[in-house]
Amino acid sequence: MKTLKSFLLIFILFLASAGYSQTAEDYNKKGKAKYDLGDCKEAITDYNKAIEINPKYVVAYINRGNAKVSVYINRNDVADIQYYNEAMADFGKALEINPKSADAYIARGWLKRVNENPAGALKDFDNKNPISALKDFDKAVEINPKYIVVYIERGRFKNIIQDYDGALSDYSKALEINPKSIDAIVAIGWAMSNDGDRIGAIAEFTKAININPKCVEAYNGRSYTKARLEDYRGEIADYTKIIEIEPQKGTWYYYRGLAKIKIDDINGGCSDFSKAGELGYKDAYEAIKKYCK
Repeated sequence: MKTLKSFLLIFILFLASAGYSQTAEDYNKKGKAKYDLGDCKEAITDYNKAIEINPKYVVAYINRGNAKVSVYINRNDVADIQYYNEAMADFGKALEINPKSADAYIARGWLKRVNENPAGALKDFDNKNPISALKDFDKAVEINPKYIVVYIERGRFKNIIQDYDGALSDYSKALEINPKSIDAIVAIGWAMSNDGDRIGAIAEFTKAININPKCVEAYNGRSYTKARLEDYRGEIADYTKIIEIEPQKGTWYYYRGLAKIKIDDINGGCSDFSKAGELGYKDAYEAIKKYCK
């Protein structure tokens, strides 16, 4: 997938170098390709150009706001609060242009999870007042009651603030709209797992995997739930499957390594930590210091 995204970005850049006259849509696509590759600041530059060409381009404002949120969250630096404030302004501008943009309300709702004290809230989110954010999600539902993404995103937010019943209600509504929505099924699994119904959660994650055997999020949720049941061998099996799907992501080797340590497979765990480190997962080196004497 990353190779495909890289090819898309190279192709777009080739068109630009060949003298192709780029439209606002072209710059938006170019920005999205960079954003997907994690180059958020360069993505912002392209979104700026899209908006210069078309100052009424709602999607570009939303995308630029999301990129600014990513820059801020990744750095978590008070000096970068400008990105938080500018993202809020971008979502507000999108709604000024189109007051019925459900996507803009969803994006602003997520950003409001760090309101009042952005830098501090990122470190201590759970004690923040979610009412303002929920109003934006509710508005999105009001605008488009058949938009499945609205229910899934509002449900995810409710799950984070530990309103598990509310989250399950939203996910159930999403499934009414599309009974085979993997996103909704996986989200139900997470809500059930966090609410203590581990067996039910595993059943939901397995249901999603049966629909899409390459659904990383479903394997991740199931492995997390198995760990909470102290089924570490089952956790390892799920991480192994994830690694087959995403072999270049150090995170999965790291967590599989931790699971192996729990069953006293020190050599296997240390091997996974080493691989995670090679792939850029920095916490792996602390694990090697702790477990690999």
